[in-house]
Amino acid sequence: DRQKLSFVAKPETASVLAEPFRKNKNAETNVLNMQSYKNEKVIPPKNIDAVIEAPVENDVLSIANLLRNFSLECFGNASDNMDEYVNTAKKLLNDRYCRIIKENGKAVAMARSSRENEEFVAVSGVYTLPEHRNKGYASAIVACISNLILQNGKTPALYTDLSNPSSNTAYKNIGFTEQAPIDQVYLDWSK
Repeated sequence: DRQKLSFVAKPETASVLAEPFRKNKNAETNVLNMQSYKNEKVIPPKNIDAVIEAPVENDVLSIANLLRNFSLECFGNASDNMDEYVNTAKKLLNDRYCRIIKENGKAVAMARSSRENEEFVAVSGVYTLPEHRNKGYASAIVACISNLILQNGKTPALYTDLSNPSSNTAYKNIGFTEQAPIDQVYLDWSK
């Protein structure tokens, strides 16, 4: 009964898995070519002047705004229904790794976790509003979350868009090492 699906896999595997949906369901396909990384020892970022904190109920609306902007910027579209983003933001209050940076009482940068297994926890949803970039916020949040993951006996991992070399360099600067190329595939046959 689903009409949308997304997954991450090695490029060859992703193509094989997506093909039946394109062929049999005429699914619209969006593929994001990415690089996987892991970090076994965090290198603290330098000269970052920011307070990194876990989100609280008062942060839900500004987090919802970050989520919507992330969707617009990364995927080229976003829902007009802000309730979807508010509901996701509320769920993030329970993500033990989710962290934000605020300016003037509003979240302007964030990251969270996803895809946790026995060995790894993926850091995802790393986003800073455009007018607050180039302050090192993304590196600082990812380093903070990575340290929390390591303290819990797991290895931080993340996936980056190959078309964004500045973020890839920032992650390498805090200790992430390249692993393998992967594709994130989004399939939609609801139309």
